[in-house]
Amino acid sequence: MACIPMIPEPLCAVSGFNEFQLYRFTAPLCFPASLRMGCAVFFIRTGNLLIKKGTCRWFLSEKDFLLCRLGEPGSFLPLPDAPCELICLRFSLSAPDPGQLTDRRIPSDETDRRLLDHILQEAQKKMPDCCHMLKACLELLLVRLLKRQCPPQTPPPCLPSPDRDLFPPDALLSYLFSHLTQQLTLEKICRDTLIGRSQLEKLFHENFHCGVILYFHKMKVEEAKRLIRDSRMNLAQIADALGYRSAQYFSRQFKKLTGMSPAQYRRQCRETGGRH
Repeated sequence: MACIPMIPEPLCAVSGFNEFQLYRFTAPLCFPASLRMGCAVFFIRTGNLLIKKGTCRWFLSEKDFLLCRLGEPGSFLPLPDAPCELICLRFSLSAPDPGQLTDRRIPSDETDRRLLDHILQEAQKKMPDCCHMLKACLELLLVRLLKRQCPPQTPPPCLPSPDRDLFPPDALLSYLFSHLTQQLTLEKICRDTLIGRSQLEKLFHENFHCGVILYFHKMKVEEAKRLIRDSRMNLAQIADALGYRSAQYFSRQFKKLTGMSPAQYRRQCRETGGRH
């Protein structure tokens, strides 16, 4: 009787490596055009980052991976006062079916990080004979990540159920980010999230090393800096858009957190070509 060799279907097969990119964040950024198709592995080299894609969001800490199917608009939200470096590998998959790929956050280990370093070294060579080695290393990294994936994070409801002790940090950040145009008080945040005041403050001090209201003001100032750099709105319009009760109060808060007034920051951006 003839033996028929059994060749298993590959757990992961990369059909094409498209690019790698290093992003450095100090302000929110929408997905660039290159992140609108294919699949990607994101790796947080330093800092913390909230990634939003469609209705999903992930709070990634330093040395976390995110295995992600692209094709939807999204954005990156770095934490205030915490510059973030993100490595992105974009590629095409023939197995598993990209349409069935579920986005996952995955903590890394030392072997994962060594593989990633090797992939970056091969990609930087830009030589034809590096292609096979690059794809083999990427497939090995993907196999390791697929075997060790975390449960998906589902979007939080508008209000948490009463039996939950706390919103997770990423849901709280998403809540604050969605209210940047409003004025928030500690009482309103506690009421909307069903978290006690002491629990909320403890959560923020443990995760972000400051109180929730100070953190919210830092988020507002980061958004104000983006609007000053990238929009044609005047300072009074920016203050109004971010829910400040007056342009003078906005200017005081901005200077308190940055050391300069909004007008000084605008002049500095014009002098340096917006590199702030």
